[in-house]
Amino acid sequence: MNHSINRERENISTGLTGVTGFNVSVQGYNLSNLSDVPSTFPPWPIDPSEPHLEAFERFIHWMDLYFIPALILLGVVGNTLSVCVFILSHLRRLSSSVYLAGLAVADAGFLLCALAHWFTHVGFRFYHKNGR
Repeated sequence: MNHSINRERENISTGLTGVTGFNVSVQGYNLSNLSDVPSTFPPWPIDPSEPHLEAFERFIHWMDLYFIPALILLGVVGNTLSVCVFILSHLRRLSSSVYLAGLAVADAGFLLCALAHWFTHVGFRFYHKNGR
């Protein structure tokens, strides 16, 4: 029993140098001999006409338009509730509540700045001024 444990430790310490019959290929490249892999592996850029990329772009567009503002608004509402709980309840007597309320105010401020950036990202330019 002890002999097999020592043998396993020895195999682990030598790494993969003693492994034979090891063939792995990705995109037609044989990775068992790393000297055969070109320096530009994987080959970039990926062809944008591939259909799975079109679905991924639609998903990212949906995330940009709907998920990000919903997350921001949910965060602002949650932080506002946190401030109300920490300041207006019996928790206001604890010094940590003041710090947590301040953190919630700072988080809400950041989220409102992120919402302003999102408006610019989707094309509503409310703080830009066109030149003459």
